[in-house]
Amino acid sequence: MRIGFKKVPTGMFQPVRAIAIFASASLFAAGAAARPNTIGIGEIHEGMRGYGLTVFSGVRIDTFQVEVLAVLRNQSGPADAIVARVSGGPLSETGVAQGMSGSPVYLDGRLAGAVAWTSTFSKSPIAGITPIESMLEIPTRPMTPPPPDRYASSESGSARLFLNPAPRLEGTGALSGTEMMPIRTPVAVAGADARALAFLQNILEPYGMTVLQSGGGAVGSDSLRNAKLEPGASLGVSLVRGDINVAGIGTVTWADSTTVIGFGHPMFFKGHVDLPMSLAYVHFLWPSQVVSYKVASQGPVVGALRQDRGSGIAGVLNERPDMLPVEIRISGGPQPRVVHYEVVRDTDLSPQLVTFGVVASLSDLEALGIPASVEMTQVIEIEGRAPVRRKNFFTDFGGLMLAAQAGGEPIDALVRNPFAPVRIERVVYEISFRENIEAAFIKGLEIPRRVIRPGEPLVVRAIFQTYLGRQFEKTVSLPISSDTPDGVYTLRVGGADAAQRWTVARSPGRFIPDNLDHLIRLLNYEERNDNLTLEVVNRDIGMTVDDQELPSLPPSVFELMRSAVPGGRIGPILGTPLVRTQEPMGLYVLGSQEISVAVYRFARPR
Repeated sequence: MRIGFKKVPTGMFQPVRAIAIFASASLFAAGAAARPNTIGIGEIHEGMRGYGLTVFSGVRIDTFQVEVLAVLRNQSGPADAIVARVSGGPLSETGVAQGMSGSPVYLDGRLAGAVAWTSTFSKSPIAGITPIESMLEIPTRPMTPPPPDRYASSESGSARLFLNPAPRLEGTGALSGTEMMPIRTPVAVAGADARALAFLQNILEPYGMTVLQSGGGAVGSDSLRNAKLEPGASLGVSLVRGDINVAGIGTVTWADSTTVIGFGHPMFFKGHVDLPMSLAYVHFLWPSQVVSYKVASQGPVVGALRQDRGSGIAGVLNERPDMLPVEIRISGGPQPRVVHYEVVRDTDLSPQLVTFGVVASLSDLEALGIPASVEMTQVIEIEGRAPVRRKNFFTDFGGLMLAAQAGGEPIDALVRNPFAPVRIERVVYEISFRENIEAAFIKGLEIPRRVIRPGEPLVVRAIFQTYLGRQFEKTVSLPISSDTPDGVYTLRVGGADAAQRWTVARSPGRFIPDNLDHLIRLLNYEERNDNLTLEVVNRDIGMTVDDQELPSLPPSVFELMRSAVPGGRIGPILGTPLVRTQEPMGLYVLGSQEISVAVYRFARPR
């Protein structure tokens, strides 16, 4: 049977219009509140008056007055924008404040849009308003968690380059013909001192955010007893929760029983996301001649932010994003300390926020900028994979900061890997420190016999100078095999940086990961900074095949294998150690020395 379709008269029901209506209607599914009564941008004109909603203190939603000054078309951020003068409450003193992003504006009793733009040093409280039409389109996109493999390529693929960081939001550009920029998002932080706040500001500054000390930790249920995410209510987007708390603060533009829309501009401009959405409590509004801001704290998580777009953000209620838990055990201060927190799972943010948490955890020790020596163990537990285990020693005037930043590097490599999705189950640190610098520089080498016979030990005397000038020596005897061929060899003595550089230069192919397991093995390889490495190296050539070393190959074999093995699986080896040993020094070893030695079977005996 043939199925026919009745013709629809032109203009009666346009297909494109039908799609738009269906998409917007999907926001208001069965069981949800009624669609908001909105006013279109074409109906708005200069001189119209209305009101807006926001929180100036606590959780009470206050009203402010709005007068339309102009309607701007075809802007670089939103497609259109409304410019209005706002007044009432504290606005005559504070102007448009950070944290007001998303405050709904009503004209002719209908929802017109959200406060989202402002300018600094303005003599009058002028706001740019993102029209509601573009904001209602946001939740028509997927509101489920993003797929875990959206950044990954095939496990067996030949991808070799790690993903670059996502482009950061340096604001979305000024409204054309104005100096108005998106209102900076205030980020409420608890559990960190000024030094840690400065570290976090460097992370979030490119996204147009201002890091602020909040009035306390996460606010409890008593302060938020009557709070809910409704138009004009404060909206928190959590980045870190636990003993350390970090949350961006804005305002809800519209909400129904399942969906929340807010901000009126991007938070990170990351598209499909999965970030905790929380209630928030405003302690007070801090007036400033530059730009005022709400001093606030995040409350309980009540949903998940799923879309972060040019005209605002949107999330769903009653869902909780998966977070990355972190535990830090610290010894060496006045008393042992254990810190627990969790950070959002995000390719760009997770490594940096984990590192910030370490910095913040150490900030109470007042040791971030003083001379310090640090022993740090890090375990990264990975779902379905072997863990990454690293242990190292750091020392410097910022030794604790160096240790914290080093801990973020393997996390960054894992979440950016191009091979397969990675779910880090937990990150655990054990950190002990002493308030002094423990370092020594290799000043020179002495070798009693530079020509030895096969089977004789090579005696090496390394001369060190410690920080602040104490000099000492370390004597090491290197065993030389009795079947070592006659020839000239290179003796290398150095600290961790030099040792790792020698290893990578000798077999660079070994350090280009081909799959996730290979990457994890490489992350587990790390030279300890308090070891002295000594090696005697020949000048032969070889290659690595699938991470396996084939040293000292005859030239004919080398050329044959290079042509027979697929290029992605091999790499050259330049020189092979006859002997390699490491001596624990208890000090951070700096520098390196090299000297030629000879093995000759007719050399003068000892």
